Amino acid sequence: MHIPKTAGTSFRLGAKAHLGDAQVWHDYGETQRETAPMVARWAYERRDLWRLWQILSAQDVKLLGGHVKLEKYAHLAGMRHCFSFVRDPLQRLASEYHHFVRHHGYQDSFSAFYRRHDMINRQSRFLEATRLEALGFIGLTERYADSLAILNDLYGWQIPGMAENLGHASVDHVYEIDPADESALRTLNADDFKLYRDCERLFASRLALFRQGQSFVHGAIQQCVADKVVGWAWWSTDDSPVEIEVWINDRKVGRTLANALRPGMLRWGAPRGAYVGFHLPLEAVHGDIVDCRVTLTQQSLGRHRVHRTAALQPVLEP
Repeated sequence: MHIPKTAGTSFRLGAKAHLGDAQVWHDYGETQRETAPMVARWAYERRDLWRLWQILSAQDVKLLGGHVKLEKYAHLAGMRHCFSFVRDPLQRLASEYHHFVRHHGYQDSFSAFYRRHDMINRQSRFLEATRLEALGFIGLTERYADSLAILNDLYGWQIPGMAENLGHASVDHVYEIDPADESALRTLNADDFKLYRDCERLFASRLALFRQGQSFVHGAIQQCVADKVVGWAWWSTDDSPVEIEVWINDRKVGRTLANALRPGMLRWGAPRGAYVGFHLPLEAVHGDIVDCRVTLTQQSLGRHRVHRTAALQPVLEP
């Protein structure tokens, strides 16, 4: 999922350099020149995504990317094989505004631009169909080199770092934003700011494991109440079941395997035929902090405060 102005063009061109033009197809809309002819035909003209996916497989296409929402192809590719990059919302919006001015003749103000409906919470809407933790990978534009290193390791690629379609010499450029605009942007794009904070935490955890030569786990807690904790988990690279340790107030209280069926994840092509769920009875009280950790690596899948109802109360500190 190529969210605009997140270094997606640089990644796309790097992918073509490594995988080859014939193995990298794009979907940027029915009329865009970058869209592969077969994608235009089967995704738009005939609206048969299943047939398109058969063609992609038969022609050994390695990568399909474009300005498409997760829900369009995720059920065909499987969550493990879907990825994207996100960027600080302020900088991403400023970059897209200047791109529109340079390449599309946009003449209105920055304020008018970011108040357009299609520009509000733009990143969140690309990825809103499922849990962030389930995606194969989420990179950060601001950490592009590290993101690319993890991505290459994950999929066995050697995609080079490139810098294309940039309004400035590098993605490190920081746009100056008026305080009044920043205040309005933070109010309008609350979902995007939360998304970016969540991605930063997820990325930091995965980068630490990568530097230790360890695989990461996709997983999350679905429900945490006084008498039970429920969630799901799978390894990023293989289909062995994940063993989970459950801790209450930093005291280990039990272990369980993530090998129960989660039917709701079947539509997203979850690994192991969606036998990725875990469940452990608890003896907790209101206010206790429950932490689910991967036994092998001690990666945390989330810390949650026990609540009197079934609602989750996430604890965001490490």
